[in-house]
Amino acid sequence: MPALADFPTLHYFMQAYWNQMGDLVHGTFAGAVAEFSARETPDFRRRLFDDLKGADAAGVIPTEIDWSDGRLAGFWADRILTRADLAVALATLAGAETRQ
Repeated sequence: MPALADFPTLHYFMQAYWNQMGDLVHGTFAGAVAEFSARETPDFRRRLFDDLKGADAAGVIPTEIDWSDGRLAGFWADRILTRADLAVALATLAGAETRQ
């Protein structure tokens, strides 16, 4: 079973941008990703993109939140990203790259 720490940039994003205060600070998940895209380097944006794709390939990004799935709860701890979140994040990060 992979751990969030196996995806260091995703782990950083979850701790720094989409933590327990993320919705208060950024409003929405999309706002948190946009803030990350605006503040972090292109290399960090690419790493987050790759980590998100890797987490998806590892099967830890579900279609809907299910806290009863111990595997997902163990990976995410307190906030689960869904496939809808993944689509938002990948589109935002890709858009930031095209503006560079």
